[in-house]
Formats: sequence, structure tokens, C-alpha cells
Amino acid sequence: MPPVVFLDVDGVVSALSSRHAFGDGRKLVLDGFSLTLSRRLGARLASLSADIVWLTTWGQKANEVGRRVGLPELPVAALPPVGGAADGAWKFEAVREYSSTAGRPWVWIDDNAISRQAEAWAEAQQFRSLLVRPAANRGLSPEEMDSIEDWILEAS
Repeated sequence: MPPVVFLDVDGVVSALSSRHAFGDGRKLVLDGFSLTLSRRLGARLASLSADIVWLTTWGQKANEVGRRVGLPELPVAALPPVGGAADGAWKFEAVREYSSTAGRPWVWIDDNAISRQAEAWAEAQQFRSLLVRPAANRGLSPEEMDSIEDWILEAS
């Protein structure tokens, strides 16, 4: 089975500034939120040999963001609790639960939710894992995507 990729929106797929790391950032407003999106990033994500799932406060609306970068409809790993924060512990709990039932390698990409506790837990797991923390102002970079793609090839 291919690895699972847990994917955040804000600070990862969408840069939190007007410049995306992929250099082709387009600004748009969706549901009142300003996004900077890259179709180049979307193409790289879509080509991964992995099962991508959203793990974001956007919930199902993440698929609206995904469509704008060329991603297919993706499942949502977990929904935030009412009032859940982007950097909330709920994401860590979702990764733990999902990865334990999936029983395969996984990648978690999030700009601010990966805690030291999550790092320690990931190191102790029987399945390989990769934690990626993009700089929120630029979003996921080509170099980080290179690392993710290489890791997925090795883990598969």
C-alpha cells in the first residue's frame, strides 16, 4: 500500500504571503479568506505515489482549495472540534488514530501543528514517517517536495 500524506492548507498549500515558494502564486479569496495558491505545487502533489488526505481546519472545504491547484477530490482525515485551532492537538490525535489503523508509512505536512510530542511519537512508530514543516509565509517549497518525493520512493 502507498504511504499516506496528511496535508494542511494554510501555510502549506496556500502561502500566507503574496509570494508562493513555487513562484507562480495566484491570489484569490475563498469564503472570505485570502489565499496564495500554486498550480505547480498542485501538479507535484497530484503526481505523488501516495494517498493524500486533508488535515486542516478547512475540513471538506479544503477540496475547493484543492480544485484550484489541480488536485482531485480528497478525503478528510479528521474534522476539527468546534473552535479547534489550526495548531491544535486534534491534528496530532488524528494522525495517531489514522496511521495506527492504516498500518503503513506516512508523511505529515503542516506549518505549525507538529509538536515535540508528535516528533517523539513518530520516531517510536514501527512504520516510517516524515514530518515536514514549511515556512508559512511561502508555503510548501520545491525543495521540500523533492524530499517528500524521494522519501515516498524509498518508503514504497
